[in-house]
Amino acid sequence: MKRTGEDEGCPFRSLNQGSVLWLVESPLILFVMIQASSLVLTFVGVHPLVTIGVQGVLIQPLLTELNPLSVAIVLLTANLATDAAGTYNTTVTMMNDLTRTNPYRITWWNLRFTLIYGGVGILLAIRLL
Repeated sequence: MKRTGEDEGCPFRSLNQGSVLWLVESPLILFVMIQASSLVLTFVGVHPLVTIGVQGVLIQPLLTELNPLSVAIVLLTANLATDAAGTYNTTVTMMNDLTRTNPYRITWWNLRFTLIYGGVGILLAIRLL
């Protein structure tokens, strides 16, 4: 007796592969999308470790075509950078308590650092391709 998904593959995996394989030809778009999704999910309140886990699963089919080191650099820099700008993150909350400043204002101040740090990660990843 054949188990479901053993020989024919998981239908969700093939759906995921078809939806992201076009990004192999344009890795810059992929890297910018990783950075943008990290930033948006941080603003919503999703923890960076959860974000990097979800992104890692979604781009797994691309790791055979792209340099995995480049993808890892972008994943790490994008999610580390958002730690300073996430309104609900520990660093912003602690700074809010210490300075009695609105956490959204602290997020606005740290947003430039987040974009520069993530951009440097993207440039390094493109250079390593």
